[in-house]
Amino acid sequence: MNLSENILRAACMLYVTAIFFLWPATGSANTDMHALGDPIQKRLEAALESQVMLFEGAVAYAPAVLQDIYWTRAYQPAWIGAEGPRPQMDALLNAIRRAGQDGLKPEEYHFSEITALASEWRKSRESNLPFPVARQIDLELLVTDALVAYGFHLLNGRVNPEKLYPDWASYSKDFHLPAVIDTIMNDGQPEAAFQRLMPQDPLYRDLRQAFAVYKDIAESGGWPTIPESRKRGKEDHHHYLSLLKQRLRLTGDLPPAEAPESADDDKNLKAAVRRFQKRHGLQANGVVGPATLKEMNVPVEKRIEQIRINLERLRWLPEKIGRRHILVNIADFMLTVFQDDRVIMDMPIVVGKLDQRTFTFSAKMTYLELNPYWNIPKAIAEKEILPEVKKDPEYLTKKKIRVLEYRRYEDKEIDAAVIDWLKIRPDKLRYSFRQDPGPGNALGRIKFMFPNKFNIYLHDTPERHLFKRKRRTFSHGCIRIAKPIDLAEYLLKNERGWDRRKILAEIGRGKRQIVSLSSAIDVHIVYLTAWTNPQGDVQFHNDIYEGDTILLQALNEKPRAIVPDDLRPPVK
Repeated sequence: MNLSENILRAACMLYVTAIFFLWPATGSANTDMHALGDPIQKRLEAALESQVMLFEGAVAYAPAVLQDIYWTRAYQPAWIGAEGPRPQMDALLNAIRRAGQDGLKPEEYHFSEITALASEWRKSRESNLPFPVARQIDLELLVTDALVAYGFHLLNGRVNPEKLYPDWASYSKDFHLPAVIDTIMNDGQPEAAFQRLMPQDPLYRDLRQAFAVYKDIAESGGWPTIPESRKRGKEDHHHYLSLLKQRLRLTGDLPPAEAPESADDDKNLKAAVRRFQKRHGLQANGVVGPATLKEMNVPVEKRIEQIRINLERLRWLPEKIGRRHILVNIADFMLTVFQDDRVIMDMPIVVGKLDQRTFTFSAKMTYLELNPYWNIPKAIAEKEILPEVKKDPEYLTKKKIRVLEYRRYEDKEIDAAVIDWLKIRPDKLRYSFRQDPGPGNALGRIKFMFPNKFNIYLHDTPERHLFKRKRRTFSHGCIRIAKPIDLAEYLLKNERGWDRRKILAEIGRGKRQIVSLSSAIDVHIVYLTAWTNPQGDVQFHNDIYEGDTILLQALNEKPRAIVPDDLRPPVK
């Protein structure tokens, strides 16, 4: 710490101390507790030296953050007084007790240790016995550490996605968490503050509600296991139908039973099966085949885990997702455009292969490109283009691919016929390839650009047949969309002179053209295997990239340490 920082710190200490002594109401009310300042300071400074703080068998998540918090308070306690634990401690405990509603665990926020210490202190007072100062300090610091960790997890997520996924792009929140912590410690009203810290978008709100519903189902005994439908006898089939209806009613796919049974029962049951199938990404034919039966018999506890995993993913999104935004859900193979929480359009998409996955991140779309070139990435050139050229010397001509060689400040086109391709090894390829605009271009006739470090974008495709597939993992990482003209029309509707007719006319000219958007639109590429649609129906889809298992393991490990830099808002 330099001289100016020391002077500033000393001045702040003198100011806070003066308030305690010159304001009689505050000073007299805290006369006994004011003596705790020195031992609290020593405990925190010792923790910084050893980089660990232990109390009651618990380890602090944020000792350096606690040091900052208590320095601004002149090391005075917030949660305890001369009479023991203060009411605001109980208010905080009640809020943390409800952490399970967000898929978090109260016990990870020192809940048992705090409850036990507070109870022991109260019993000591009832018996007129002293309670050790060291344990009073334990209680004070445990509560603040719990507040910091819980608030941080609600705002940013419990798991650091950048540690879990090396290529993840995470987003700092504008919300100033230290100010929220300070407010809670001063006014003792945490519930409203915690509500503001959690994501405010409907995706999170609705999935959180679904989480409560599925937990209620589990607490009531779960749902029955459905046997295979084998019509060996009227009684067995009746039992099968009874179990099937019970299963579908529990998750709201089949309305509550009406008495007496009507002639529409079979039709209603088939509609309920179709609704279940749609929610689980299955072919909605109304027939309980092996795939449908398998999804029906997934235990409710597994579905609860799946929702918990995806609540965590939603906490990783930027704080503001945008009044108008594009949501790409990789696991659903769908793109949806939202405006004011309304669905404007949606469409099927094709995403990256298992070994060339589409990354998850958020960015802002700023322009469109009509009749784009395809600058073929180096990895694709080496693994796919070069082998094809070796097999067929006319391959480049047929695909309208040009060969470029980098020269200083520019790329120079090379005649492909003068190159002996058979002698070129993939790791020695010093040429690059660019495909001309046209109907056969791999990007189709239009691409949508939102600059990002992964070089991923949305684009048209000539391979329209792939949109008919159920599992659409065929791209090199970029996202192919089924309705590029519809999306372009929506994005350009407020741009002067642009409408659907002009978009088609400009594409028909065949010349590359950049069209800037006067107002950028947020794009969020997410990986959600459980979510709710705008109608409130819970969706469960397959974990195509096997990300759920990794995240669940991380959620079940000890939470990470929190340092002061984690709580600072991003620099604008």
